[in-house]
Amino acid sequence: MSAPQNNIWLHRYAVLTALVTLGLIGMGGLVTSHEAGMAVPDWPTSYGYNMFALPFKFWKGGTFYEHTHRLWASGVGLLTTILVLWLFGKNSRPLMRWAGLTLLVMGLAGEFLFPNRWQDGVFSGATGLVSYGASFFWPRCERAPKWLRWLGVAAFLGVVAQGILGGLRVTLHMDNLGIFHAALAQLFLVLLCAIALFTSKWWMERRTPVRRETQAGVQALACSGGTLKRELQRAGPVPGAPPVIVFSLGTHGNWDDLIATGASVLGIDWRFPLADARRLLPAGIGLQGNLAPTLLSDDTPEKVAAETSRLLEIMRERKGYIFNLGHGVPPDAKLENIAALVETVKHFK
Repeated sequence: MSAPQNNIWLHRYAVLTALVTLGLIGMGGLVTSHEAGMAVPDWPTSYGYNMFALPFKFWKGGTFYEHTHRLWASGVGLLTTILVLWLFGKNSRPLMRWAGLTLLVMGLAGEFLFPNRWQDGVFSGATGLVSYGASFFWPRCERAPKWLRWLGVAAFLGVVAQGILGGLRVTLHMDNLGIFHAALAQLFLVLLCAIALFTSKWWMERRTPVRRETQAGVQALACSGGTLKRELQRAGPVPGAPPVIVFSLGTHGNWDDLIATGASVLGIDWRFPLADARRLLPAGIGLQGNLAPTLLSDDTPEKVAAETSRLLEIMRERKGYIFNLGHGVPPDAKLENIAALVETVKHFK
């Protein structure tokens, strides 16, 4: 499956979540217009029952509007939680597994410790079982860019805050909290709409830094510097785009960030051992580098040839290797040293 930021189903799901939230705000308006905000006297239970097990005989008058609003809000909370987990991609699997086991254990414990609240135990256990089972079938997509994941976390915290505000309005008998409850609901909707926008194909095409170059027919893109590297990381892999070579000076140890750019090839500067880079980085990513540039200006052709041969030998049989300097060619490089480098690479077997 493609990375989350390029996943059309993730975008559609985000749109669905936003639309359901819009409906929830409309339902909240009905609660207000019917003055039913305090129709159900308790929270998080409803007339002492588990919210999801309230008998239909209570669904009358203002209770119908308020309780429907509660259930609808719970549905939005579930949709938002799934959306956030989707933004984290396959990394959500362990969390879903452990959270599911925790809820399952809590549900079973509640059945024995609080038999009069058996409905709560069943609900907790069933939720945990579903979460645990779903973790084995969760999409194996890559996580979304960090900034987009943070928007998702903000949405999750927002829906939790909404639930708490609505509950406090009932338990504290503070009708004025409804003002903040309504205002936060609209901000929450805007946040969901933003996530839907940022996961859309339209947005990704305009945020992709290689789009113009792709349309121009280039065969590869080589880029260096932290700014463009961050842009590539935010954009992620682009279907149909040419191979991208990323060179980022002095970023040893940040391999996960460099891999996350989706680059086809990573340039290694001369300060990091090429053998270590070969060992640490996945075989599916090409490597480029990494002769010390100063050799071209400070040493002899024999030394340049020997060091070039050593690096080529280190990378022997490594697919996708591109010999190069570990940075740019110095202005005072000796022509005979450059010639020695070229001839050594040409005749290496």
